[in-house]
Amino acid sequence: MQEFSFPSPDLLQSRSYCLFDDELERDKLVFFHATSSVNFDSIVEHGLLLPQATRQRPHPAVSFAKESKLSLFWAMNSRKSLPGEYVVFVVRYPSAEGLEDHGEDVHDRRAVSPRTIVGYCRIPADYVYQ
Repeated sequence: MQEFSFPSPDLLQSRSYCLFDDELERDKLVFFHATSSVNFDSIVEHGLLLPQATRQRPHPAVSFAKESKLSLFWAMNSRKSLPGEYVVFVVRYPSAEGLEDHGEDVHDRRAVSPRTIVGYCRIPADYVYQ
């Protein structure tokens, strides 16, 4: 699993706030998942697991953005209630079969999924989204 460096502010702005290079960002089978860094070790060890079903969420899914800038935006909004460092994971699927397309993101409801974690980028705790 590759660690990608967090882009400099100028590079980030020139990429329209996408964290990764065009090769990853334009790949139709590559998706992005942001989470608090508290979850990092568990995800590295066990992968991205389905959350437990609840009354409010009877059909759980793992959600992935089609562009990393959407994951960055999600992380910055989540920081309001859970401050600290976040991480965006990059995953690749062998095909889009089994994914639910929701426009800007996709949902995977499978307990066992064929996705591969390609890498990640840590979003520094002191980064301010502008």
